[in-house]
Amino acid sequence: MKKLLLFALSAMAGVSGLQAQTFHSFCEEGKTWKSDSYMLTHPNPFSTWTVETWKMEGDTLIGSQSCKKLFVGGGYCGALYDEGARTFIVPKGSEEAVLLYDFSLEAGGTASVYSDYGQTASIKASGTGSLEYDGRTLRTVSFESNAEGPTGCTWIEGVGSTVSPLHTWSDPTLTGGRGGSIRCCATADGALWFNEWHGLPYAADNEFEEYTMIPFCEEGKLWYVDEPSASDGLTVYTMTGDTLIGGHAAKCMFRAGTYAGAFYDEAYLTYFIAPGEATAHLAYNFGLRHYMPTRVWNGSVWCQLVTDDYAGYDYAGIPRNATKMYFLEVEDGGRTAAEYPLEELLRQSAGMWVEGLGSLNGPLENCGMPGDVSATRLRACCTPSRILYDPDGILGISAPTLGTAESVRYGLDGRRADGNTRGIVIENGRKVLK
Repeated sequence: MKKLLLFALSAMAGVSGLQAQTFHSFCEEGKTWKSDSYMLTHPNPFSTWTVETWKMEGDTLIGSQSCKKLFVGGGYCGALYDEGARTFIVPKGSEEAVLLYDFSLEAGGTASVYSDYGQTASIKASGTGSLEYDGRTLRTVSFESNAEGPTGCTWIEGVGSTVSPLHTWSDPTLTGGRGGSIRCCATADGALWFNEWHGLPYAADNEFEEYTMIPFCEEGKLWYVDEPSASDGLTVYTMTGDTLIGGHAAKCMFRAGTYAGAFYDEAYLTYFIAPGEATAHLAYNFGLRHYMPTRVWNGSVWCQLVTDDYAGYDYAGIPRNATKMYFLEVEDGGRTAAEYPLEELLRQSAGMWVEGLGSLNGPLENCGMPGDVSATRLRACCTPSRILYDPDGILGISAPTLGTAESVRYGLDGRRADGNTRGIVIENGRKVLK
């Protein structure tokens, strides 16, 4: 009887200590997540990739339980509610609540939790820890690996799994499967947590206002490109003027004064519309992280590319996303992926992309064909107000801003114009008669 009483008192003390701990709520009105998501399908291990937006918005009553509704891309996922350190979900199409998270787990503890596979599985905690973000201490739970069955993903208190809000565990035995990672999580009061790369917060777009992405499309932007086919070896690409093609408001690009097509931005994506066409094709994806795929149009064929390890870039005090690209597949025309082992394709460089600039082979050279070596090279890029790229100093200005309209005056042939030039010139993105 004495042993039983001691056990009961010990259990009550443990419960009391757990209840005394303050846990950051998972279910909060207006909480938003951005996550990378890609499906691993055979034989191509990087076949599809998207950035998903998750949002917790609105209340619902299931039985007698008050819940928050969770959406991804506007689609309803289920209803969630917290009970202390635990979070439960009533999945879409169900009326039964199942455990989603348990932040009271300690090393060696197990829990049977739901994942967006639509199933529950038992996972075992390997340890706990914490991280500091913006003055808050967030508890973390890590899990043991299991090569023969479900393995829990790392959890962050208040944020959820580091893969996505509902991806609490992975199953390595599945053919293909799903992967990804949380980029950022915010509440109505501001950022709760950001994944960081090279010391900079990484976000999909400007929604959380932690990172200002430099657009590709800007009025008056100039690119100076080494091209052997040019008479003096240097060609100027200019972005000036607006157009409406196929319902898309776009910026016109000229190569040495000749119309070369139109571009428009959608957050971190940049699309290209070729001359005489109305269809927009993805040309750049500046939201990629390391080892993430994307499918782009190179002007003649679709190419499946994958990023190298993330490579941040900084010029004139302007940090931005940048990454080397490699081929996974060329989908039609010319030499196709069928002629290459995947390992060889992954060694075939497609160039380097830099946010705000495009490819370092030139704005229209987002990628060539596997094995081709591009002879073009971006020498400089500037807007009417600042230099974005000029490693060789060909613009002749050392300051990171151009300062005057004279600095960005050029003729219709795309060449720099000085004060003695007569005729029509482009000045600050506008045609002017001199």
